[in-house]
Amino acid sequence: MKYTSSLTRSLLLILLFGILNACNTKKDETPIGTCPGVDSPIYWEPYHLAYGDWPLGFSSNDGDFGIPTGGASVINLRTHCQWQYYGTETGGTGNTYAVYAFDTAVIFRWANHNFYQFVVSSKWKGIATGGVIMGDKLSTFLQKCPGFQINIDSTFYRLNLNNGMVLAWFTDRKPEVGKLYKLMVTTE
Repeated sequence: MKYTSSLTRSLLLILLFGILNACNTKKDETPIGTCPGVDSPIYWEPYHLAYGDWPLGFSSNDGDFGIPTGGASVINLRTHCQWQYYGTETGGTGNTYAVYAFDTAVIFRWANHNFYQFVVSSKWKGIATGGVIMGDKLSTFLQKCPGFQINIDSTFYRLNLNNGMVLAWFTDRKPEVGKLYKLMVTTE
């Protein structure tokens, strides 16, 4: 009987610890959303351009957060998600900011408090509209996304949307050789 009582107590403690742990576990969040991951999906529908939970076109007015300088979204990404400034875009004229994460696999850009662009490189691990993934052959990419057209200078493919555009770069222009290595989604 003593053995059963000890076993019951032990099981109850394990169960209680598990419940408390589950209740205290939460996603890595910023005050404005979930921290973007290297595998976050990319969306490019006619009226919805987004990197995971981060839609293009949203603005973050610094005054709303009581921050005298610097984009509130950028500060949240740097503080809560450990993103870094990219290049020299750290504020200044036009409040232009760029931050990156995952060894520059993902870069976000702001101008005048408006999240207007993101770029992903070959290190990005997500999936995009149409099932596009990094490394897709040009022929596969065009089957998944038939609306893309070669740009005039032939260095990238372009899809114009109602609220922006998507640009895609390939290692080669030959459909069976060229592989996707960079995507840019932008409102400009």
